[in-house]
Amino acid sequence: MEYKTTEIFYFFDEFCKKFIKVKGGHVISKSTVKRAGNRKFTLPDSEEITIMVLFHLIQYRNFKHF
Repeated sequence: MEYKTTEIFYFFDEFCKKFIKVKGGHVISKSTVKRAGNRKFTLPDSEEITIMVLFHLIQYRNFKHF
């Protein structure tokens, strides 16, 4: 089965652009979320969502091997 990664990414990228405009103050920002270490988030939301969707579509059992 062939997955069109670019099209999936484009869909989520457009969604995230519209969602950011709409969410306003209704969503917890990343700066208020506590995380281990001092590393900053480096991936945009659309890339994170695309990776997770592809992981579930391909049905890997372990994210490390994906």
